[in-house]
Amino acid sequence: MTLPMTPWRSVAASCASSPPASPNPGKTAPWAHPLGRSRDAQRAAPSQPVRSGAVQPDDPATADLVSLLSLTREDADLFRGICHASAPLRAFGGQVAAQALTAAGHTLDAARSPNSLHGYFLRAGDPRDPIAYRVERLHDGGTYANRRVTATQHGEAIFTMSASFKRPEEGYDRHVRMPSAPPPERLTDPLDDPGPHPDYADSPGWGVISMRFAPPAEGPSTPGQTEQLVWIRATQPLPDERLLHICALAYASDLSLASTAALNLQEPLPIRTATPRVRIVSLDHV
Repeated sequence: MTLPMTPWRSVAASCASSPPASPNPGKTAPWAHPLGRSRDAQRAAPSQPVRSGAVQPDDPATADLVSLLSLTREDADLFRGICHASAPLRAFGGQVAAQALTAAGHTLDAARSPNSLHGYFLRAGDPRDPIAYRVERLHDGGTYANRRVTATQHGEAIFTMSASFKRPEEGYDRHVRMPSAPPPERLTDPLDDPGPHPDYADSPGWGVISMRFAPPAEGPSTPGQTEQLVWIRATQPLPDERLLHICALAYASDLSLASTAALNLQEPLPIRTATPRVRIVSLDHV
């Protein structure tokens, strides 16, 4: 999956998704179109922003996507970040996962990119206080490297992630064929037409990512599975930095994957018209 996040792009959004292929940086991101399926270094001086030109926002509600993924480096393997809320007094899990991946990536040289991750949400994060990300350097091989990140707050672990990184190399390629879907230009953007959710555009999580939901298909391609076609892109162009684009995808993935698992019970929030029947939380991220 390529992800220069800003023209539209299409991604298979599932609770287990393939790592993106080489992004096409420097352009506004094409739409990314997720097909949702339920299954449910370098050393740096302390206290430096790890993203050039970006600092941790004092108010995440007014931040752009680059700022939301930015961290302060306290030590070689210790980073600090602020996350916005996805529910009252609950930090947005997609941002926690993306910041953890950002921290891990900044303990490696830029030639290595994430090729897989697995994270577990242990406790709810508090959006009012900073989150510390401690990176463990488990392995640095010639091609692959592995990192483990533990996010802590108030003295307790709230999230843990294992991630693999690799150097680029030539090889064979295969991928899931993109499913048929209406083009994004023919679909409504909830940011432009929030309908029954007038506060939708004011949410930091939704406001930095534009999403267009395709009408539900008659049935999933695999019986017993839920599927949701969504076009996604960043609302603003992203800098030419591969790790940033991949972390942006990690951030965006949590906007639709959990709701996809409950499609047999209720619609995703941006297009929901009925009263919700269940409460959804993320337990792990693959």
